[in-house]
This record gives sequence, C-alpha cells and structure tokens, in this order.
Amino acid sequence: EASAIKPVSTQSTWGYKEEKKAMESAAKELELDIEELKSLLAKATRDKIKVKLNGAIQELESQRKIAEASAIKPVPTTGVKDHEALIWKEIANFSWDQESTFVKVYITSGIDGVGSLPMENIIADFNVKGFDIKIKGLKGVNYRLKVFPLNKEIKTAACKYSVKTNSISITLAKNGTDHWDDLKEKASPFKSLDKKKDKDKDCLLYTSPSPRDATLSRMPSSA
Repeated sequence: EASAIKPVSTQSTWGYKEEKKAMESAAKELELDIEELKSLLAKATRDKIKVKLNGAIQELESQRKIAEASAIKPVPTTGVKDHEALIWKEIANFSWDQESTFVKVYITSGIDGVGSLPMENIIADFNVKGFDIKIKGLKGVNYRLKVFPLNKEIKTAACKYSVKTNSISITLAKNGTDHWDDLKEKASPFKSLDKKKDKDKDCLLYTSPSPRDATLSRMPSSA
C-alpha cells in the first residue's frame, strides 16, 4: 500500500488561543521546576546526585524553550475561510492504542480511497490537548475527526500522521510517559456534585414565609 508520513501543519488555525495559553502556563511551571532543581543542586554533595540533577535541569530547559517558542508563534491568518466554510461529516469509527511515549489513533473504515487524494486535501492540526483531522473531497464528502480534550497533554511538534490507500493513522507524542486510561479526558464527577451543592445553597438563601407568618405580617400592630 502507498503510504505518506506527514508532519504537523505549521499553520494551525484550530485551538490556537488554547495552545498559546497552555504553552505560556507550561513555560511558567517549567521555570519553577528548574529553579527548585537548581536549589537542590546547590545543596547536593554526592556526584551521582549532581549529575542526575544537571541532566534533569537540561531536559526541563529544553522543554521550556519549546514551550516559550510555541507561546510566541504569530497568529495564523491563512486557510481559515477555506476550511471552516465547508460542511463536515464527523468520523465516528476509529480505534486507538498506546505505547510508553506515543498514542496511536487509527481510521480504517469509511474512507476508502483516501490515499489517492492530493496532499493538500488532508489537513492535520494538533493542539496540546487535542487534534483535528480533516479530509476534503473524498468522493464528494468532507470528513473530520476532532478530539478535544485529550486525556493528557501532547507534544505538538512531534505529532504526525500517515496516509495509506484506505486508512489514516495519527501518532500523538505524549508529554511524558503516563498511562492513558482513555483517549479523551473524563469529566470529573465532583463538578456535577459542586453544581448540585451550589443549587442547594441558592435554595437556602431564600425561604418563603409560612402561611401563619404571612397572616401575622398583615395584622395591624397593637397600640
């Protein structure tokens, strides 16, 4: 089967503001981590510990530079109208799997002949917490698979996708080695409980008077 490996789109127009905000936050967190590791390094006395701390600091410095560079990217100004004006059919059938550092998403049904499309007909946008794959003009239909938010953050620069004759596979680079319980982030059960508590609290703020109290309030006071 013919196959083409394609990197992340450099002119992503989806989720740009979310990515910028997330990258700014990530850079700040990395800076705090680096400062704390440097503080530990200053107190370390064993050479092995010093070597490990220096290695960890260098790794975090590299991640911080990537985050800072992503946070200051110019706002994409091209391609918005062409893609957003189209009518998209959501891709409902797909599967996924994971390794220690990657998550793989497979679209293997419903897109027969996708490999014969021009390269520009397949658009991939990756966000730190999601991805959006668009297939334009496949037998007269525009297909789309948009997943947001993902279970955990990804490294957008290392993400890619592969197009074969009748399928597409997407490789998401994990931002770490944590195991993903699901592809999408699960909603916290505490949010619904908090909403219920807030509603109950609002109800307690106002208590309607009893019929007896209402009657007494209308009676003239004795002189």
